[in-house]
Order: sequence, then C-alpha cells, then structure tokens
Amino acid sequence: MSGTGRNDPCPCGSGKKWKRCGLINSSEHQGSTRKSSSRFGSAGLSLEERTSILYQRIGNICGFSKGVGWDEFRARLTADQVAEAHKLVAWLWPPDTDYLSLLPQPDGNLRSLYVGMMRPELILKNIVRYSLYTDEILVFLPFLNPWCIAKDYNPIDDPEPHKGMFIRQVAFLSELQPWVRAGIVKLIPDPGDFDYSLRIKCWEMGRERAKKGFRIDKRDREVFDEYAYEDIKRMYRRLPAPYLTHLLKKAIPGIKESEVQGAIQYMRKVQAKDPLALNQEAPSKGSEFHTFSTGAGLEMAMYVSQVTGAYLYTDLATRWKEILQTAKSDLRGPWSLLTMAFQELRFTFLDAVDARFACTMRAEGRLGSFRAFLRRLWTSVSGDESGAVAERHARELRDELESEFQKAKGEWSEIDRSLLKWSFASAGAAFTAGHLRPELPALGFCIAEVGQLVSARMKRRKFMQTVPLSVFLDLERRRKGNIVERLMGRGAR
Repeated sequence: MSGTGRNDPCPCGSGKKWKRCGLINSSEHQGSTRKSSSRFGSAGLSLEERTSILYQRIGNICGFSKGVGWDEFRARLTADQVAEAHKLVAWLWPPDTDYLSLLPQPDGNLRSLYVGMMRPELILKNIVRYSLYTDEILVFLPFLNPWCIAKDYNPIDDPEPHKGMFIRQVAFLSELQPWVRAGIVKLIPDPGDFDYSLRIKCWEMGRERAKKGFRIDKRDREVFDEYAYEDIKRMYRRLPAPYLTHLLKKAIPGIKESEVQGAIQYMRKVQAKDPLALNQEAPSKGSEFHTFSTGAGLEMAMYVSQVTGAYLYTDLATRWKEILQTAKSDLRGPWSLLTMAFQELRFTFLDAVDARFACTMRAEGRLGSFRAFLRRLWTSVSGDESGAVAERHARELRDELESEFQKAKGEWSEIDRSLLKWSFASAGAAFTAGHLRPELPALGFCIAEVGQLVSARMKRRKFMQTVPLSVFLDLERRRKGNIVERLMGRGAR
C-alpha cells in the first residue's frame, strides 16, 4: 500500500506531517507482511473517537465542511479524494489494532447486530424500523480496509475504479450519522481485518456449510437482483459517448443518429438525477469495483455477537434460515410459548421518515416500556435458566407481552400525532407493518468451531458462550428507500 509520503499531511487531520503523527509505509506492507506503526497515530483512540474522526475527515475530504452539496460532490469527485479517504481508513484501523479492547462487551444492554443488506437505500430504513425496539445497534463499517486488499485492487494504489462505490459508502455514512451521534448505532470494523487466521477459518467454515446445500430465498433474490441491476445501469449510463453509440447501433440496427444522441442525453440526465450515481463520464479504458455485502458472513457475525453480547437481527429470509440452522437445541423448547405469542402480533415500524424525527422519538423515550420488556426478556434468556425455571419465566413474559403490546399501540398513536406536526411526510407513508419474530432455543445459537475461536481469543475477557436470541423482521411489504430528498442538495453533515 502506497501513496503517502513521510512529509505529507497525516490523514487524521491533525495538521502534522505523516512521519510525525501516523506512519503507514509501503515498505512495511509487502506481500503477507502485516505491520503498522500505530503507536504514531490512532493507537489509544476509542471506537467512538475513531468514528468521530472518520466523519469529520470524510466531510473535509468530500468538501461538505466547505459547503459542497451532494450534486457537486458526485460531479467533481476525484481519484485523489478516494485515495485520501482510504488512507484515513488505513490510519484509523491498522493491522495491529487491538479490536477486542474497542468492541463493546456484554453488559446487559439490549444490543443487536445488524446482518442485512449494506446498502444506503436500505440501511436507514432497517435501522429506523428497529431502533424503537432495541437499545443499541452494531453495524459493520462500509469501507474496505486497504491493509487487506491486494495492490491491483487497492483503493489507495488504484482509486479510479472505486469512485462509484465510494459514492455509496459516503451515502451510507451520511444516512447513519444522526443515529451514530445519538449513540444508538455503533460502527464496528470486521475483526478479520486484524486477525487474518480468524478470517480464513470463518471463510473455510462458510465454504463447508455451503457444500451442504445453499439456496438464496426467492424474496431476497428479487431484492439482490433489483439493486445489482441498478448498479449496472449506473455503470452503463456513464460510459463514454462513442462506446454508447456503438452499443445502441449494435442493439438497434437502423437507429437514427438523432435517436442515438437523444438516448445518450436521456441517460446523462437520469445519471445526474440519481443521488447514488457518479455523475461523470467514465474513462475510455478501465473498470469499476463494486461489492455487495450483508456486513459479514454468518460465522463472523456469530463471533462478533458472542464477543459483544449482541443478538442477531435481519430482514433477509436467507440469513434467517442460516441462523436457525445454528440452533443448539429444538426450537420447541421452554421459550416456544413466548415466541408463538410474538408471531401472533402485528407490529408497527417506522418506515419512510426523516432520521431526525426517528431520533427525536427515541430521545423522548417512545416505546421505552416495550424496550424495557425486551430487556427483561434478554436478561432472562442470557442467564443460565432452563427447564422449569425457563418455562415459568416464558409464561410470565408471554402474559406480560400482551399488556406491553397494547401500551405500544397507544404510543404509536402518539407517534402518529407527532409525525403530523412534521412537514416532510404523512403518517400513511411513514409506517409499515409486519412481524417481530424472535427465536430462543433452550441452548441458544452457536457454531461449535466459532465458539472455540471466541474462547481462544477472549481468554479472561467476558463473552457469551452462545447467542441466546435472534430476531427476524418479517415485513409485509418492501419499499425502496426514499434517499433522494435526504441526499440531494446536502452533504454528510
């Protein structure tokens, strides 16, 4: 990894020279050598401090702090900006980072780990939807760590192919910023960025699991295909005019020159209006680099959950089936009475709302009583309860669930009235409905090999032996994120 001189400004934004503040040198990162000199830079910074620096510096790099709007950012983004942003990521998260000391530890908080689509169009909706039902949400960082990418694909060594994806990554950060500031969302790195043997073992377990049969659920396939198609259209719309002319004439023999020019102009206009599109004509040669992610594979997600004391939640049917396969006991255990009671209830979720409104609802304590109920549930299943004790608590919580659900319905009426005072939306468009489906196997969720990896690395640190609870958001309808109004004309403030 290269591109930063010893006398260049440090990516942290301190104003110091690289050699005086941080030192990430290409001579220290060759082949399989994984070294860094973080003692000169980010060592000692907490998770929250690194996240704060990330937001501040990304705002400076993209020009938002100087008044650059989102349209201008998309039109003027340079390869140097992409490289500088990834130098910052490399400085914040060097290979010798003691990530275990930075991640939250099991502490009784109702903490969840999101393992769903990592798209800016969807991430806010999935955070907003669930934010009133949990205390804290862990979300994986959207950036690839340059220390873990081969030189030929590295966004520091060759940033041009990463520009389109960088637009989405910055939009992802922008969408989550109010939630990060409120302390509801914590952005965490992938542990595999710092523990290569852990990453390889998780990959190997995933490959072995896939050999036993793996099929993407039809509902998820439709969503994957939809967004993959959108990315492909964005790439095609910015192709050089001569190449687009060639494609159009090949696809439509006899097309008139005026029609060709009209089609190209139309594609350019669509690109200019698309808030997630790089509004620049592509170079005559080269390629684009894009990733499609759910944050982490099942094995890494289980590892993080056990380390942090978080439970898994997803709205992907495919991921939910994978999670259920890791149950260490029959799902029809002592807690099944409670899970069946949950399945009979139709929950309300925030949907197409401004993040400021949703954060205000949390700050005002909306659905606080229901979260307290879920916290009591979490405390019960996180303990060593089993047999008759677990059955008794399951019956008590089942009886309490109906009462708390009715309280929540009353609070949704209050939220509805509060929403009408905001000019950005009507209540009809702001809510969606569905099922909150928890599963609580008596022995929890666990992959034996992952449990061994956790035990070997945590030593005397506190961790969970299993993941006692996982949640599936089974929504009645899916809608595209209304990201246009939120991004057009503003930056990642």
